[in-house]
Amino acid sequence: MSKALLDQIADHLKAEQPRPLLALREHEDKAVRKAARKALHTLRARGIEVPEGEQRTWHAEDVSKSLRGAVEEGAVLDMFSTPGVARIMWAKPGEERGGMLVLGAIAPNGAYLDFAVYGQTDGQRRKMFRDWDAQFSGRRIPVQWAKARLRWARERTKALGFSPPRGVDDMLVELGDVGDGRPESFIGEALGDAKASEDSFTDLLMRAGAVRWPLLFDGNAIFKDLEARAKGRDPESMDADARKKELAEVAADDAHFEKALKAEVADLFEDVAVGLWQADKPADAKRFLNAAEAFRKDKKPQALPEAVEFLSAQITGVVLRQQSSMQPQVG
Repeated sequence: MSKALLDQIADHLKAEQPRPLLALREHEDKAVRKAARKALHTLRARGIEVPEGEQRTWHAEDVSKSLRGAVEEGAVLDMFSTPGVARIMWAKPGEERGGMLVLGAIAPNGAYLDFAVYGQTDGQRRKMFRDWDAQFSGRRIPVQWAKARLRWARERTKALGFSPPRGVDDMLVELGDVGDGRPESFIGEALGDAKASEDSFTDLLMRAGAVRWPLLFDGNAIFKDLEARAKGRDPESMDADARKKELAEVAADDAHFEKALKAEVADLFEDVAVGLWQADKPADAKRFLNAAEAFRKDKKPQALPEAVEFLSAQITGVVLRQQSSMQPQVG
């Protein structure tokens, strides 16, 4: 128990929380007692107010609760570990000890790619929460939204003609009822009046790893048109502006691209905005959210500059993957 308490003392010191430390000043373990008093002294030196009137007693029940660490639910959305995939992680503690971690990997079309449920000890959950705080700038997504997304992914998977991954149906009671469609995101409210980045949208796409995303629409017609236009032409003869103009022309009447922009692409951009908000990049997040909303509302979203730059990133990604597949294998 003493090692776990020492870890807790370190956490309380880092969070500048004196009250939990006061309860450990008279602990029966000398090492714990000494560490708690030293931590309190450090907090005072930092100018943190330490309430002296607190009773200096230690109760096993209080320490048991302290040992568990955070007993609330928590959830995060990882958008950057796997290109184009929303990885939702939701942790729920047990009533007395331990808990579970639910992981759902969701494609841009809203369907499941993977799903798993893991058991967790209290120590594992504490460490995971610390890792989350470091990786996601201390930001969490609403638990109810995370559960709604996991629940809706089941319906999307079935609607596309596939069976949900093993274990999903066992979690339906925990996940709750399904809504009429994709759950409305919280990100607009979270960003509030944040100003959108004025950086080049191509640069924002590159920073978000867009060239590694899968192709999100049927691009056969666009690729054939581009190939026909490029025949016999010097590849170096077009500057960036001319290239964008050509992409806008070939995409202008492409129904597949238009449909994807209003659905999969807009949904992915919205999730990327969440990921950027968690990374403490509100300006970048706002720009992606604005683009997602414009794609959904505009009658011809493929004519928007962000759509053309997204199309360029998709084509670049396809070319890079083709070049990679043609590289000779070593060994």
